[in-house]
Amino acid sequence: MNRIEQRKAFDEALAAMSVSSSPYFKDYVYYLHLIALCKVNFREDLQAPAGVSFSGYGYILHINPLQFNKLGIPHTLGVLKHEMEHISLGHLIRVEERDFRKFNYAADCALNQYIQKDHLPTWVIRPENYPNKEAIKHPLQTAEFYYDMLENEDMEDEQEPQAGSGQSGEQEGENDGTDGDTSQGQKQGQSGNSSEDASGNGKLVDDHDVWKEGQNADPDAVREVTKKMVEKAAEATTKSRGNLPANYNQIIDNLSRGKEVSWQKVVKNIIGSKRANRRRTIKRRDRRNPGAEWIKGKIVNRIFELGVISDVSGSVNDNNQKELWGEVINVAKTFETSLSLVQVDTQPCPVETLTPSTTMIKRKACGGTILHPAIEQFARDKIKPDCYLVTTDGYLSTHDVNKFLEPNVPVIWLINTGGQVMPEMNKGKMRAILLKGGKK
Repeated sequence: MNRIEQRKAFDEALAAMSVSSSPYFKDYVYYLHLIALCKVNFREDLQAPAGVSFSGYGYILHINPLQFNKLGIPHTLGVLKHEMEHISLGHLIRVEERDFRKFNYAADCALNQYIQKDHLPTWVIRPENYPNKEAIKHPLQTAEFYYDMLENEDMEDEQEPQAGSGQSGEQEGENDGTDGDTSQGQKQGQSGNSSEDASGNGKLVDDHDVWKEGQNADPDAVREVTKKMVEKAAEATTKSRGNLPANYNQIIDNLSRGKEVSWQKVVKNIIGSKRANRRRTIKRRDRRNPGAEWIKGKIVNRIFELGVISDVSGSVNDNNQKELWGEVINVAKTFETSLSLVQVDTQPCPVETLTPSTTMIKRKACGGTILHPAIEQFARDKIKPDCYLVTTDGYLSTHDVNKFLEPNVPVIWLINTGGQVMPEMNKGKMRAILLKGGKK
């Protein structure tokens, strides 16, 4: 099969996603932009029409042309969206120590609900044909939620799913070659090998084994690459007047998951990239002349200004405020540095200084919610933060959040337990981090 033949169905799918007059354009252009950020690899040894993996540089979209070319446009689009959803939702790194096959079922059940039903075969995993029949009572949940519903006996008894379609074997046979990665319907004891559906028609089933090709990748690095891809795709989609995915908020939340305690690492990385002053000390030898005891060595002092903006509006109760300020005080202690704090509801309070010895912060306001005037307060006091740390419950206006893009410095949105992450909080140099227990 030559290159043109290999790409035939794939290029047709891309055209259906990219032409504005196409009926698929608005709902699929986001996935087109994600695909554009992947390396595409055509390989005939793949156990399904498509799959994704992570290399040291980014994601690879694998296409098996022998199977992919047999699909019609709706199914090629559904398969590609399925693979891009695995990327967007971070499924490749969310497996962690979980049972691989069970997570396959759970991940597919979670994401297939966001794909138009007639764009995938009827037998793909959804709540209505999930091994645990209670899943049908719980639509639109996370992969972890569906994973926790599975017991070992559910998997042992599981046979090829039928999704209650009521189709005859002849009708289902028309779907031969459809992405087994979307079905995960495997008989007991099989993993990623060929299987048969209930009608007896041969069908290739993939349990995402291709994910394992990048299993040694650093999860933090994968998450960071994924986050940047999602942001770029979302920005390009908005510019081209397409629709963002219905589960976009969930996508952003999943990329923030696991960051509750590592957000301080983000601050540390920012501090480490700033300029430094050096001072002489007799406690350290000069590196160029270690034998010259009379020459003083040098110690680097990092010059870093962290501006803390605290939302003290009425929606942030005292318990949440205590939680957030506890994190801020820990930053001062951890990095042994003073922080500049501005409390704000709709009007900013004067700048106050927090030191490593600060143990308590007194609340100074409790009104409405407009946070960006705090930036102006820093400017009036001639303080130019290298980074803003904004503590809030996340219930803000889009205009207010977008104002934090203007200083063109990193912004960390630290959201308290029970708060929300807005999609706008993960644009540009801004990152939103939800403390443990917040809304996922």
